[in-house]
Amino acid sequence: MIEEDVQYMNITEVLSWTHKEYRALQPLWDAHLKYEYYVSSPVYPTVFGFMLNFLALVPYTIIDVYGKNWKWIQKYKIQPDKEVTWPLLRKAMALSAWNMLVFVTPLTVFQWVCRSPTFLPSRAPTVFEVVWQSIVALAIFDFQFFVWHYIHHKVRFLYKHTHALHHQYHSPNAWIAQYTHPWELISLGFFSATSPMILKSHPLTEFIFLLLMISASLDAHSGFDFPFMPHRWFPLYGGSVNHDMHHQKPLSNYAPIFHTWDKIFGTYCPAQLAGGLKPKELLDWEKKERAMRQQQREERDRLIASSGQYPRLN
Repeated sequence: MIEEDVQYMNITEVLSWTHKEYRALQPLWDAHLKYEYYVSSPVYPTVFGFMLNFLALVPYTIIDVYGKNWKWIQKYKIQPDKEVTWPLLRKAMALSAWNMLVFVTPLTVFQWVCRSPTFLPSRAPTVFEVVWQSIVALAIFDFQFFVWHYIHHKVRFLYKHTHALHHQYHSPNAWIAQYTHPWELISLGFFSATSPMILKSHPLTEFIFLLLMISASLDAHSGFDFPFMPHRWFPLYGGSVNHDMHHQKPLSNYAPIFHTWDKIFGTYCPAQLAGGLKPKELLDWEKKERAMRQQQREERDRLIASSGQYPRLN
């Protein structure tokens, strides 16, 4: 439409024409608006996230339980000597169900009662808005949880009474993404919800971000190093190999998504790869760690010999 035509239109017509401007995500958003009553509900993100998480767990469960003899899949397992058994899965499922029933459901009902419906704009966000805001929100969440995670490992009381529960599993599987203390679950939920809010993102962007968060969490705990996984394609992305290493060596790789913060603060550990392969970077890291531990033991022995006191090691 040319400028000469616009100047003869009244304001209602101009707004109507602007509203009809094409956006690639508009059909997707229009599909959400058809169910505005449900989508605008404060509990929709929780229900939406729960359903997506459950559906995504199904293929991982099949692989872990029934794919033990599928060599074409098992060759991508990061810790091939660690078997995922039904008792291990049932334990994780039971705690997940308990957290959902006792903590998540009451909080969801509280939101439903106390919060007003979410305002749903008629226009969808642009693809550019979704992409950059999702990336920035992931970076915000990554930093928030890096700090939370680091503190809960370094403060013995917090680790013992909260985060140690998650580390009962030294070899991750997708179900243990939810195998957490309620305080950790609430913290993760808070960081996930507020990260896109800081950017004042469109509701559709928030839903897409939630989808990315669920995917990243399941990917990190999958226990596999498949060729199609994001860490194979994006250098800054930690993924399953990075977080699997955290479960093997808990004083490393605190960041849940990217490994930038771990490299900056010196807590990064190179990853073990598919089939249990240890690259040269990891072997060198383990060699340095053994040398550091040996130096600490020698220093401790010297202090004991000179003062008779037994120092506390970090």
